[in-house]
Amino acid sequence: MPVTLPMDQPSLVVLTALFGSHYAVVCGTLAGQRVVAPVSFAVPACCGDYQVLCERTLRALLVPGQPLAVQAHALAPDPRTGLVAVDILLDAGGRTVTDLIISRGWAVPTWPCSAQAQEALAWARQSHAGIWSETGVSASSLGLSAALERATAPPPAAAHAAVVWGCLVVLLAALAAETAARPVAAARAGVTGVMRVPLSLGRWYAGGLLRPRSGAQATGRR
Repeated sequence: MPVTLPMDQPSLVVLTALFGSHYAVVCGTLAGQRVVAPVSFAVPACCGDYQVLCERTLRALLVPGQPLAVQAHALAPDPRTGLVAVDILLDAGGRTVTDLIISRGWAVPTWPCSAQAQEALAWARQSHAGIWSETGVSASSLGLSAALERATAPPPAAAHAAVVWGCLVVLLAALAAETAARPVAAARAGVTGVMRVPLSLGRWYAGGLLRPRSGAQATGRR
């Protein structure tokens, strides 16, 4: 009889063996009875070469002997493998490893999906993470359903353009204010310089620099 895990609440199990990056054996206590069950991880297929990054992340997170919080992905075992498909929980908020992979732009979820997966996909599309940073990639080319594409569409470019134009307006206003202040500052400096000239001449005259020399006066008398 296959072992089933609850879908409505997480189960704390211990990872005893790991096969590749998608299959494992876990042990735990279910309904007061200790069981050992093979499971598969409900991780979506990655896009292209991002599968390598996904497998590295899974191997870093899945260390045999450590406890894991898992939750059944479906009521019945997978008919293709006969194994229970589980989601690996990252925190108490219900965020899974699948959500982490989607937020990094390595994979896309299928519709319908959880609210966390939609949020992760929206973040990846808005920040151009992973597959979304490549040129020529669209939601339809990745097999994203129309409903999921509309629900996770990034904000229009007009919003970003408005922010850029706002910054330019502030910058131009600051430059205009500085340019208008320059003639006033120059005029003040000119007036100050004109007032300094008579004062300087007075000081020179008082010091005898502008007084006629005694030799010149004697020559004139002769």
